[in-house]
Amino acid sequence: MRSKAELLKLNKEQLVGLILQLQGKSSASTLDEILTYFNDNSNLPKVIKLTDMRKQHLNARIKEYDIDTVYKAIDMVGASDFLRYGGGSWKGANYDWVFNPNNFVKILEGNYVNKGSKKPISERGDLI
Repeated sequence: MRSKAELLKLNKEQLVGLILQLQGKSSASTLDEILTYFNDNSNLPKVIKLTDMRKQHLNARIKEYDIDTVYKAIDMVGASDFLRYGGGSWKGANYDWVFNPNNFVKILEGNYVNKGSKKPISERGDLI
């Protein structure tokens, strides 16, 4: 926890971010940064609008895991041929599919890693 002196030095935006963090939510700028990263690195259809439901799902994944894990999952999606291009009648993933809690954990578990690749997550959560 921050000291009283540290808290007094924070500007309004930093205070709002800290309050949201304590409430288990992310600031709008953090969500926008993650959305930009998703659009630039997932190789999936671009997200035009971060709706309230999409914000809820993203905040829930950040709270359940952490921001670094969210970024790691986006990288894993971008490297997965199956999630990017689909297979059979399935045409591939999108933002809403990725941040669904049941799908998100499967991504982290390496279920969609290209065949011949190593399992992507070590015990510490780092890419292998």
